[in-house]
Amino acid sequence: MFELLAILLAFFAVSVLYLTNKYQYLTLKPAQKKYRKWAYSLILLSTLSLLVTMSLLASVYSVIVVIMLIGAMLPFFALLFKGATSES
Repeated sequence: MFELLAILLAFFAVSVLYLTNKYQYLTLKPAQKKYRKWAYSLILLSTLSLLVTMSLLASVYSVIVVIMLIGAMLPFFALLFKGATSES
């Protein structure tokens, strides 16, 4: 249960970090920079939720892997969806 919660929190946090970037392609205007603090706190919360079931090293490694995977996939999906809507 806590593993799924941690993955969802990390996904939401990385999504917010991506939306605050000025080079994001999902919206016309990037979100305000103040939301980055919330995203960092969500990453910390996802690490803490993994600490319930795993050791410290395994939980930190798992959160880093999830952040890297989601961080690599979000811009790719944004380009796919943006390209699909602009051709229609």
